[in-house]
Amino acid sequence: MTDFNFSLFDTSTLLYALTAVLVAYVALFIPSMMVPGAKPEGIAKAISCYLWKTFGLILLSMSVVQLMISVIGNSLPESSLLSGLILLLVTGIGVMTHASRVLTTVDHASAMIPRLVFSHTIEIIGGLITFVSALSLMLSFLITTRIDGWELPITMILLGITMMLSASVHITAKNKHAARAVKISKSVKKR
Repeated sequence: MTDFNFSLFDTSTLLYALTAVLVAYVALFIPSMMVPGAKPEGIAKAISCYLWKTFGLILLSMSVVQLMISVIGNSLPESSLLSGLILLLVTGIGVMTHASRVLTTVDHASAMIPRLVFSHTIEIIGGLITFVSALSLMLSFLITTRIDGWELPITMILLGITMMLSASVHITAKNKHAARAVKISKSVKKR
């Protein structure tokens, strides 16, 4: 019988992560080059920033979910676990803030495709999390006629709704500005 052992610093895990990053770069870089006015260095910087924002969001979500379950369940974790969760939270916020700050230096045409992919992916993942969590909560109630362990599904529903709403607000605001920038660059090229 084989035991499944997962280690973050295992050689195969690192190779899979590096391959995923490389595939993401190539998959986003090629269509981004087709946007009028996009610059290769701006595209590379935008892709890097959105990958960092994804990593920061994962760290943030790991800590927020556990903290929300503790708060909803009215039980505070031990001080060592709480310190670790707060460290994850602060690190995730720091990574996302730094990536957002660097993104402000990238022109809108170069960041358009990576931003769209990132925002729509977050929106879809948020919708899936909300749907699966709500379904889990309803099925649990229908099968057992009581709701035990409701903290995790409710926390995940709140996280999913937050992800959906924040992604759609981000998409709407940024795309209006980016569409205006592309129209301006096209009109300048025609002259």
